[in-house]
Amino acid sequence: MTSEVTVGSHDVNAVKNALASTDALPAVDVSGVTKTFVIKRQTRPALGEINMSIPAGRVISIVGPTGCGKTTLLNIIGGFERPTEGTVRVRGVTVNGPSPECGYVFQEANLFPWLDVFSNVIFAARYGHGLRKDWSDEKHLRAKVDQYLENVGLADARKLYPYQISGGMRARAALARVLVANTSVLLLDEPFSSLDALTRAALHRLLLGELAEDVDRTIVLITHDIEEALILSHEVYVMSPSPGTILERYDVPLGWPRDYDEAVVDARLTAQKKLILDRLLPYIRI
Repeated sequence: MTSEVTVGSHDVNAVKNALASTDALPAVDVSGVTKTFVIKRQTRPALGEINMSIPAGRVISIVGPTGCGKTTLLNIIGGFERPTEGTVRVRGVTVNGPSPECGYVFQEANLFPWLDVFSNVIFAARYGHGLRKDWSDEKHLRAKVDQYLENVGLADARKLYPYQISGGMRARAALARVLVANTSVLLLDEPFSSLDALTRAALHRLLLGELAEDVDRTIVLITHDIEEALILSHEVYVMSPSPGTILERYDVPLGWPRDYDEAVVDARLTAQKKLILDRLLPYIRI
């Protein structure tokens, strides 16, 4: 049994040492996690007890009503919020702060405003390079960044600054940044919500292609789009209204790796979408 290692945001060496002996552990383990906020001396429970165990190489999506605590849960996994109770471990390492093992795409792109698009993406790549040693040299690194910018349709915007591009382009840059960083766990908080339908479909294809090549990468995706959750995931978790708990876990009945064009027309996906909608509709208030 591997001994528990606790790290904060700067303990990169501890992460490296722990990873070597944690291959058999879940990539993400959420155990007994709750969260209560105190606002103006009043307590507001955001999360009921959450338990999740996500093996390495799996993609899971979390859907649920607005305000159910999906983003709060993702922030706890990423180390940006502390749970009131319970623990989170990423590949056996207890999360007490942001970890270099996790890449995070927030609802807002959060690009550095003083860096152009290329520099924003290569900054993350160098961070990943420092942890995982996946890039051979600077020339190779820059070529990989150019490749990712081409993949997300931003090759012509590489020298533009965040204020010079649209919200959808900023979202694509944020996705390129987290993909090229090459962390083993990706936390995605509605990364496609600001995109038009055609761009969103193109990035779904891109992400599925990335996952087919990197079988060890684990993703936790927050989305309001049930079809998106089913297309991109092995499992879909459905949360209750606040304080959020896990109502159901659905295994997606499609193969893996997965072809986007086949998935979107698969009758099994349509049937499961209806099951999830039926599970959620009693909790929707208009």
